[in-house]
Amino acid sequence: MTTPVFGTARRICRGARSPFARGFSGAGLRIVLAAASLAVLHASPIITYQVTDLGSQGGQKMFRYEYSLSGFDLLADQQLDIRFDPLLFGTLSNIKAGTDFDPLLLQPNHPVGAPGDYNILAKKDHPSLTGIFSVDFAFLGPNSPGSQPFLFFDDGPGTRDLPPPGVTVAAPVVTGIPEPGSTSLLLVGFSAVIIGLTARSVKGKQGFKA
Repeated sequence: MTTPVFGTARRICRGARSPFARGFSGAGLRIVLAAASLAVLHASPIITYQVTDLGSQGGQKMFRYEYSLSGFDLLADQQLDIRFDPLLFGTLSNIKAGTDFDPLLLQPNHPVGAPGDYNILAKKDHPSLTGIFSVDFAFLGPNSPGSQPFLFFDDGPGTRDLPPPGVTVAAPVVTGIPEPGSTSLLLVGFSAVIIGLTARSVKGKQGFKA
């Protein structure tokens, strides 16, 4: 398990993020979320999520986000940053990312009012987006965890293009696929009907010849 990072982190010290990177909180974060929801209509990055309920730990409701990344490319030292509203999320822990990324957690409300961050930095150009990207978290909200805003930052030299910001989207739930047992019963039922119809057809022909 990765130890949670509190307060100022290595990339913040190096000026990795824009001046407003840790400035969103409360209403400000919700404004960013609304703006990103409009921008995502014209953006290529797609980040879907699945939520796993981990039960109660120490009196807190614990969950896990598992992310699936697609539709964008990064260069070395560019970062993907997924935000955690300080009003809805508690401690973040157990971060995981693909082998081509350097993962980092920044805790919500450190400093007070600052969002938490799931931050992964590309260790090389064109990193693979496959692998496990996940984080455990305490949820403080009244309902279930939902979408989050995400942004991209560049810790490399000069000015380089970055993918546009957006919001995570719930992964589609596959339904309507019969279970193997149900499929077997269905095939048996069809077979019985076909055999019955065939028998009636043969019997009818024999009676006609008579």
